[in-house]
Amino acid sequence: MINANNLPMEEFAKRRKPQKKITPQRLKNIGLYYLQRFESSVANLRNVLRRRIEAYAKENPEWRKDEAYQWIEDILAEFAKLHYLDDERFAEMKVRDYLAAGKPARYITQKLRAKGIDAEQINNVLDAEDYNPLQMALK
Repeated sequence: MINANNLPMEEFAKRRKPQKKITPQRLKNIGLYYLQRFESSVANLRNVLRRRIEAYAKENPEWRKDEAYQWIEDILAEFAKLHYLDDERFAEMKVRDYLAAGKPARYITQKLRAKGIDAEQINNVLDAEDYNPLQMALK
């Protein structure tokens, strides 16, 4: 198989820089950098950090992932305590943006569920935003 650099995959894999070692501080920095650029739900940031752990573990099979997964939970708890992560704020912001773009409730619900927001919270935010399907259809 050939990649974008027209190299065989084996050759391309050899040229890639190795992943930096995953530590609690590195995971925290990855999370902070992500949150500087994007508003996120707890579940979404958990997935982002887990993908980094999986990538590192793929290159270093002897490395223990279970300890790193606990680091993620500790980091997420700290970020929530500091209000860096807030699912309600994330849902409100996304619902507002999607409604402004004229998206229907079903679309909004699917997108937010994919980001880890529960259905009850989504319905509460839609109700708070005075979502009216008939009015949206007429736009």
